This record gives sequence, C-alpha cells and structure tokens, in this order.
Amino acid sequence: MDEDGGRRSVVAHARDELRYYRYEVGRRFDRLVVWAGGRSRFRRRVLPAVAGGVAVVLGLTLWAVIPGSAGGSADAVANDRPATPTTDPAATAPAAESPSPSPTAQPTESPAAVPAIPRVARAATSQDFPSGMSAGSLSQVQAWAQWRGRPVDVVVTYTARKTWREIVNPWIGSDTKTFRNFPGTWVITAPLFPPASEGSSEPGNLQDCAAGAYNSRWEEFGRWLVRMGRPDTFVRLGWEFNGDWYDWRASNPQAWIACFRNAALAIKRTDPAVRIDWNFNAHDTQVPGVPNAFALYPGDDVVDVIGVDSYDHFPPSPDAAAFDRQCNGEDGLCRAISFARQHNKLFSVPEWGVVGDHGGGGDNPIYIQKMHDLFVRNADILAYEAYFNDAVPGNIESSLFDPVQHPRSAELYVRLW
Repeated sequence: MDEDGGRRSVVAHARDELRYYRYEVGRRFDRLVVWAGGRSRFRRRVLPAVAGGVAVVLGLTLWAVIPGSAGGSADAVANDRPATPTTDPAATAPAAESPSPSPTAQPTESPAAVPAIPRVARAATSQDFPSGMSAGSLSQVQAWAQWRGRPVDVVVTYTARKTWREIVNPWIGSDTKTFRNFPGTWVITAPLFPPASEGSSEPGNLQDCAAGAYNSRWEEFGRWLVRMGRPDTFVRLGWEFNGDWYDWRASNPQAWIACFRNAALAIKRTDPAVRIDWNFNAHDTQVPGVPNAFALYPGDDVVDVIGVDSYDHFPPSPDAAAFDRQCNGEDGLCRAISFARQHNKLFSVPEWGVVGDHGGGGDNPIYIQKMHDLFVRNADILAYEAYFNDAVPGNIESSLFDPVQHPRSAELYVRLW
C-alpha cells in the first residue's frame, strides 16, 4: 500500500472513532430516558426542565459578559488562562498513583508479587519519555516533528483489515514514503481477525480464534516483522476490546482471552522480540457482566505493555479535579499505571487528544498539561505516548497542527514537548 493507502487506513480508524462517539451519545441518552421513567415522561418532565436550565444559563452568561454587569476585572479573566507547567509532582499526583491508594482506586486483581518475567524496554528516545503520533505517511511525521521542535520517537499505524494478507503483510513497510526508513519505533495496530462488519471476504470470529484456527496467520506476521528488520515493534493486538464497536470486542470474555493468548503466543513463537500491547479504552467497559477491562487481562506471559486510549471526553476535564476523577475511574489511565507497576509492565497511551466534538472538552490546555504531568511523573515505565491528530469533520476534531483547531492547546503542547 502506498502513502495514500496509509492515509486511508488512518481515516478508516477515524471513522471507527466516530462510530464509537455516536454509540456513546446514544447510550447516555437512553440512560436519561430510563431514569425519567420512559419517553413520555421524559418529554413531560425532563425536556421542560432542560429548557428552563438553558434559559437560566443564557441569562447568567449575558449578565457575566456585558461590561460592568458582573463586576469582574481583567485580572479575573487572566486567571482563566492555562497555568504554567507545575514543578511539584506531588501537587498533581492522582490518588491511584500515590503510595497508599484508596481501595476503590485499585484494579480488580489484588496486588501481586513482582513476577519473574522481565520488563521490556521502552521505545528509544533522547528525551524524558518516548513520544510520537498516529500517521499514515512519513511526510506527516516529519511535519509534526518540525512543528513541535522534537523528533518523533514512535509512529502509531493501523493495518488494513479486510483480508488476512492485509493484516499480516501490512502496508506499513511497503516503501520509503510509508515507514520503511522511519528511524524510530513502529507501533502496529491490528485486529484479531478480519471483521465481518467491514465486508471482509474471509471474516473471522472469536470462537475460531480461541480454538487456534488463526495461529498460523499470526506466526506469519511474526516472520514478517523479522524480515522487515523490526522485530521489537509494539503490536496493539485487538485494541479497544472492552468497547462495543469492533467485531473483536470481548463479547465472550473467556473466548476473547483465549483468542488473544493464541495470537500473542503465535507472534512470539516466530518473533520473540515483539512487544505486545494489551490496549483498552479508558471510557467505560461495555461488556455485560464485566466490571472493567482489568477483568479481561490475558496474563503476564502474553502482555508486555498495558495500553490505554484516553481522550478528553465522556467526561471532559474542565479542571484538574475532573481530570483526576476520570484518571482514577473504573478503566482510567491512572489505574492502568498502577496495574502496570503491580505486574512489572510498561504502560502506553497509543491514542490521546483534546476533543472538539462528541462530548469533548474542546480547546483544553488543562488536559494537555495534566497529560504531560502524568507522562513525566511515570516516565520510568512509559513505553510511548502518541497524539491522535485528527481533523476529519464530524470525528473527534483533535487537530493541533495542519490545521490548528485548538490554538491554546497547540501552543501549550509545543511549549511542553
């Protein structure tokens, strides 16, 4: 696949994100309807209250913005600007990362002794922590590096996925316009099997995967990584499995765990240096009967990195306290870091970013600052982080560069990175 094919792969992933946001908005609306006692009561009781609330908010807003009406000052407005980077890690440390976290901030599994399995190395970097972006071409990576004034250590890519050939012999190393000569580390995002929902001519399923039907395919993928000279690639295998928008979701937890183990072990048989990234979504596990993503952990022998996709939405973080609440939530990033330390693993954030639509916080420097603080504070076990720079209309609209959709966030990102 050429450079255009790489861009199409990234755009296809952006469309997947949009499907998720539509699902999430609908799910939250349905909860509100159920809470109100049905659609008829929702129309009679909730909608009038919402309309009244909107009227009050508009009135207060007008009162606040008309000069002299709120008694405010220029200094008060200036205080709303993003704070400068903090130099006191203890001042912003989330509860789940403290030496004595509260019981409610712990993953499902109880703390265990450090296992004998050695921890893999982080992605190579000359900075405090490995940093990168999602991209479909080398030219995108080069432009991002020049804009922020720092080399790109890792590039997060997505295989095409309608056929097994597209999955296990991906476009990523096809030529110099893609990533054959990329000097940093590859991160390859791959499904557990070709999805039926996307019109695959050879669709897979969890049951066959759990039975080992696809093991030879994954052995082939491991050999491909070795041939490409990239045996230590990070592989995001069956990412965001705890959501409800991919065919490889953990709809059958036991089958999913068996499927993941089969695929990971098969890759490791032909490429022992590969780094497997067990990557979930930070915004609520949606598997019936499963409390959180940690209940789907497939085992230390098949996982090298605990990966979390964590955007500024559902809910967004208008202030530091809100960020900490989400970070320490049921599937939150802070809990993932605690889990990684308990299991002697690295952690990664393969996708993150401000969100301009679909429940997001918009241009939010507070979120950028807090993510940077977290990366610095946990740099010793951060495998890599990668910003998802997306400007597709109607998708997350997280773009900081080319185009600049969030100027305040972009300014702070450049200053911090």
